[in-house]
Amino acid sequence: MTIKRFINAACFSLLAASASADLTPLDRIAAVVDDDIIMKSELDSRVGVVKNQSQGVALPPDDILASQVLERLISESIQLQMAERSGMRISDQELNATIDEIAKQNGMNLAQFKKALEKDGINYLDAREQIRRERLISQVQPTAWVARSKLANKTSTAF
Repeated sequence: MTIKRFINAACFSLLAASASADLTPLDRIAAVVDDDIIMKSELDSRVGVVKNQSQGVALPPDDILASQVLERLISESIQLQMAERSGMRISDQELNATIDEIAKQNGMNLAQFKKALEKDGINYLDAREQIRRERLISQVQPTAWVARSKLANKTSTAF
């Protein structure tokens, strides 16, 4: 009987302590897209990148910009999930070749490209993964277009 009371008292103490503690959320969910979650921090980070890369181009107000960026993140998430479901992959070798090509197009070698990214406040590994995602999306888009056109043809012939 005393063990039960001790356990109850300990649980009550823990609940009371946690209820009185100040809770600070670490992050928030901005959107749920099928099997994926877009976090507020991811949205804020992408909005920051857009602002940094705008180079004097007039941007819409922050709330509209955030909404547009969120739409883009949702679209990317859907396309990346399609790529994953269909087994599409970008190997490290393919990714390295793409990054080298991007660096060359900008008149740089890989080391200079990394420094330019750092100068712009972009982490190289984050940029690398973004390039991988963009390559996957570019592979999904033609596949999705073919699937939509087949569906449109079936729909039109059904009438």
